Amino acid sequence: MDVFEAISFFKSYALISDKELEVSKKEKELNIILPYPLKKVYCHFEPTDSHFLFKYKLVPISQLHIVDFEHDMEDYSVIPFLYDDKYAYAYKIGSNSEGGGSEVHLTEDNPTVVIFNYTSGTKEIDVHRNLCLNDCIAHCLGYAQIYSLPNIIALDSETINIKARRMLWGAFIPVESVKSDIYMDKSNEIIALRIYEDAPVPFSSHSYVFGATSQNALIQLEERYGLPFIWLRKEGNLQTSAKQEAFVPEEREIFSIQPVLEFLLSFANIGKIDCATDTELQTMEKRVKMELPLPLKEFYLHLPKNFYNVYNSFRPLSKLKPMKDGKINFAEENQGAFYCAVKPGSSFIYQKMQDNGSKWNPIGIMDGYLVSEFFWVLACAEDLEMELWEYPDFDAKMLDQDGKLFPYFSDIADTTQKVSEGNFMRLYQVCDGKAIALYEKTTPKLCLLAKTSEDLDCILEKFGFPKEE
Repeated sequence: MDVFEAISFFKSYALISDKELEVSKKEKELNIILPYPLKKVYCHFEPTDSHFLFKYKLVPISQLHIVDFEHDMEDYSVIPFLYDDKYAYAYKIGSNSEGGGSEVHLTEDNPTVVIFNYTSGTKEIDVHRNLCLNDCIAHCLGYAQIYSLPNIIALDSETINIKARRMLWGAFIPVESVKSDIYMDKSNEIIALRIYEDAPVPFSSHSYVFGATSQNALIQLEERYGLPFIWLRKEGNLQTSAKQEAFVPEEREIFSIQPVLEFLLSFANIGKIDCATDTELQTMEKRVKMELPLPLKEFYLHLPKNFYNVYNSFRPLSKLKPMKDGKINFAEENQGAFYCAVKPGSSFIYQKMQDNGSKWNPIGIMDGYLVSEFFWVLACAEDLEMELWEYPDFDAKMLDQDGKLFPYFSDIADTTQKVSEGNFMRLYQVCDGKAIALYEKTTPKLCLLAKTSEDLDCILEKFGFPKEE
């Protein structure tokens, strides 16, 4: 089963009249042969189809053209076929490391995908060596298909253990030879997508997304496995969290987070190695004629540069610059769903969704927000090999003074309680520094990060969990 067969369970995609002739004319014009996956797209889809109205746009066949690059001392010839409001997605058709002109020839039927920022004058290029054309197209079509369905649920990988994950995916059949992890359930009622780290179509911040024409199909999936699914859409109606909608922060004094960041670095057994320097910070501030807020300064001075992309993506100081309204966009969510910014003179952390037309909205206070971001960086850094665990059936009352967890939890550096004001997350140290806990107030959810599995087992035993044999 290929991706076209998988999504055709929900909609029929007939061959478009005269499209093959139009494709053939374009091939002669460019002196190329379009690869089979792209040719199939153009023969079955129009740029005006619903799949290309949500985020990614299909370049009309008449507008296909060759773009030349020089990158890392190598010449690239590519053809863009998809684009969004910032990036163009193209496939590589020619390479000439010697330099100079050469005829363009298609070397393979499923070539490498190249992504470049067409809004910058420098044509910044990103060659995805592990992403081929078929995978990119399949991922885009599969996700677009899901988001065109009336019923959608999602699941985050950190909320379930490996055993539950395997049980869930045992009910689904992978679409053959598609790296982008598109699945169909065995009754062909549900289409599912697993989001891998380098996903080229970041529509969602969730790890897994499931779509169906029937609401009952997803309800049965939810009941069968009892996992913490999140409803994104029911019978065409978007689902939002009332708690999160009601959360509106208020401006307050911001505090230094340096003591907390130093505690976290010590906990992870890493020092301030290859972090931004005071000189780099001063150079950046002099360049933009603006001073960064204190918590963001401290964040950059303590976060190793090789950790800038292990969780969300943080822009290096050399790339920071103020926007027209004075905000500084410093981070992008790991799948491109939203951006984060600060504004000198304000204590807020601002967030803007990737969707066109969305606005910057305050979602918290920058000191506490950056502390929680630092936690997730450490948790997601594979080189650190730490243990992340979520408390099952967690109740916020467990952290009250008479709650079962209260004796084991304490503030970090006399700081994490006060920086949690105006934020929906708070950090604790557990059992005098044996672990770090992140409490998410709106869900509510509690995650523990321990250095070793032995430390985690010791803590769980104190919490009253039976020791695993």
